[in-house]
Amino acid sequence: IPIIKVEDVYANEYYEANQAGYQPTLRLRISALNYSNEEELIYMGTIYTIIRPQEITADELVLVCERKIKNVKNN
Repeated sequence: IPIIKVEDVYANEYYEANQAGYQPTLRLRISALNYSNEEELIYMGTIYTIIRPQEITADELVLVCERKIKNVKNN
């Protein structure tokens, strides 16, 4: 997904998401044309879960994301 801008996670947004069990760590502004309801994305080599998309304008979205934690199997 081509990124227009990386933004800071807002404090109130972090608090609200944390109450729902999420820990938002990344906000990416993208072109709405490049988003097809994906649930995950890779940014700078790290996998993120998309918590929610937020429409900014008719042409742009912000994806609020949380870093995905890998499942560790016990042997």
